[in-house]
Amino acid sequence: MPLALDPLDAAHLLTAFGTLGVFLVLFAETGLNPLAGMVRVPARTFALWQGAGGVVEALRSRRARTAAEPTVGSAE
Repeated sequence: MPLALDPLDAAHLLTAFGTLGVFLVLFAETGLNPLAGMVRVPARTFALWQGAGGVVEALRSRRARTAAEPTVGSAE
């Protein structure tokens, strides 16, 4: 069963992943862009992988949201 966490619910994120986990996610989102520039990743390659990662993340979050929604006729 996939994790269905609300990314805006800080208490849930801290409980599930701890302080270090939240820090690592924030670093991955904000720290990799300057790092890619420093190691001279070509702009086209960087943009391609950023786009691919965005599509994968969008599909994952959509799948997690639909898995967390109650189905029609369920007990909830």
